[in-house]
Amino acid sequence: MTQSNASQRLAAIAAQLRAEGQRGLQLEMNRALRAGARTGIPEVRQAARDRLPKRGGLNEYEADQKINVSVTSGARTAGVRIRGKASQRTDTGTWRHPVPSMLGYDRSYWQWTSQTYSPAEGWWSDTWRAQSVKITPLIVAELNRVGARIQGGYR
Repeated sequence: MTQSNASQRLAAIAAQLRAEGQRGLQLEMNRALRAGARTGIPEVRQAARDRLPKRGGLNEYEADQKINVSVTSGARTAGVRIRGKASQRTDTGTWRHPVPSMLGYDRSYWQWTSQTYSPAEGWWSDTWRAQSVKITPLIVAELNRVGARIQGGYR
């Protein structure tokens, strides 16, 4: 099942659960979907440690960031969303940081500069793309389980 089909299936199941007032089952499904998506977080943290620059601590800063996993079930927005605080800025391999100026160490004189580090390009997106092979079957299995419970009368 492709990701778009899984999103459509999630939207349909969530709509049916809402219509029938099965809030408990919907919460259970969302909890299981989030847990399935979280299985890729350790690999993403390791990718940050391996691919981002070690000097200055950017790799540890990104590896230790909070990663949010949420489930949306609207008709047009159904899916599992995974977001990191600063991951979008560093995924391009370019980031901005302050550099002390020659005028002194007063931060008001510091200059901001952009820095590019090509091994870091795609550290977030490439890792999640590789993890989707492992995560998508877990999500589809949960959708199948909930779909079977709906067909079987919520036993």
